[in-house]
Amino acid sequence: MLDWLNQVDVTLFRAINIGLANPVTHFVMPIVTNDYVLRTCFAMAMVIVFWRGDARLKWSVLFAGLTLAASDQISSHLLKDMFERLRPCHTMVDINV
Repeated sequence: MLDWLNQVDVTLFRAINIGLANPVTHFVMPIVTNDYVLRTCFAMAMVIVFWRGDARLKWSVLFAGLTLAASDQISSHLLKDMFERLRPCHTMVDINV
């Protein structure tokens, strides 16, 4: 089962990393996937919605923040240790980084 899952990971990773590679994605993806950019944009959007929104939107912002915090902690501290799988990009040598 794990061999099949590993093969799926490698096949999908190669299809995206090599098959879809072009100068635009090489420029855009490091910006889009940058953790600080994502956090800053999400925080700014939540502050604007909280500031300008009605009571229902404010509750939505609160629950979105709690959900984000809980899912981050569960995935990074519980699931990561439980599955112990390296990402394909950490085990492959002929890829675009």
